[in-house]
Amino acid sequence: MKQLMFFFFGLVASVMAQDEAFLEKRVIDDGSAESAAKWSAAESTCTSDAKHSKSGSNVLHLHINVDWKAGEKKYPIGWPRMSKQMPKDRQGWSDYDYFQFSVFVESSRTNLPANPLGMSLYLPDRPHTFHKQLSELQIGKWTDFRIPLQEVAGTNLCTGMQFHISESDYKDGDVLDFWIDKVELARYVKPFIAEASLVEQVIMSDSKYLEIEVAMFGMKDKPAANAECLFESGARVVFKGMLPLLQGKRRYHLPLPMGGLGQGGFDVSISYEGRTVKAGSLRVISSPYKGGSR
Repeated sequence: MKQLMFFFFGLVASVMAQDEAFLEKRVIDDGSAESAAKWSAAESTCTSDAKHSKSGSNVLHLHINVDWKAGEKKYPIGWPRMSKQMPKDRQGWSDYDYFQFSVFVESSRTNLPANPLGMSLYLPDRPHTFHKQLSELQIGKWTDFRIPLQEVAGTNLCTGMQFHISESDYKDGDVLDFWIDKVELARYVKPFIAEASLVEQVIMSDSKYLEIEVAMFGMKDKPAANAECLFESGARVVFKGMLPLLQGKRRYHLPLPMGGLGQGGFDVSISYEGRTVKAGSLRVISSPYKGGSR
C-alpha cells in the first residue's frame, strides 16, 4: 500500500510539472511573516522562514515539540495545530479545479507514523468539513498535494483551514518541523487531460463498449472536446475511437468496432491537441456468448 501511495503522489507531481502552461493560480497563503501572524497556533508555533522553500521565498513553518503532559487538563496528550480564518476575498473557491500545497518535513525521529500530519478545510456547513491525512509525507523531502475540488463537498465557500497532528501518533519528546509552501488554488485555462484510467482491464472480444474514466479540465463554457482513444499492440494502432470529453472527472462508454476487438493485449491511451495520456493495459478474451456479451 505504501508503495502504491508513493507511486500515486509521484504521478501527481509529474502531472503538476507538465501542466504549468495550462494553469492559472490564485495564492491562498504567501508564507510571509505578515501571513504567518494571521495563523492561530495551539501547542505549536507558526512562523515564516526560508530554510526550506520551493518558491524561493519565505514559507509557513509549523514547529511542534510533542509533550504528553502539556495539553488541555482533560486531554494532556493533545492536538497541536495551526488554524487560519480565510479573508472574505479568498473564500470563494467554486471557479477553481484544485487546492494544492507542498510540505517539507524535518524531525528528531528517523521515520514518520502512518498519520504524520492532517489538513482540514472549514466549510460553512460544519458536517461537510473536509479532512485529509497527509500520509505520504517523508522526512527530508518535499511532497506535493493536489486535491480536486469536485471531491470536496461545499467548496463554493471555504472559511478556513487547519494543519494538525495528534500527539498520540508520536512519542513524548518528538520534535517536528513542517514547512508548507505554494498554498494556492489552480484552474485550467486551456483544455487539458489531467488523468485517464480504464474502469475495467479485461473485457470479452464481442464487447460493444469500453468504460473509461477521464479527468478533463479547462472546458468550462466550452463544448465537448473530441479526443482520440487509441488501442495499440506493440507499435501498431489496432483501433482508433473518438471520445467527446466534458469538464471534470467523468466515466465514458467508448463504442468499440462492430466486429469487436481481437483477442490479446492492448495499450489504451487518450490523446487531445498533442497531449497523450495512457489509460492502462487492456486484455481482451474470448467470449462464450453467441449473442454478444453486452
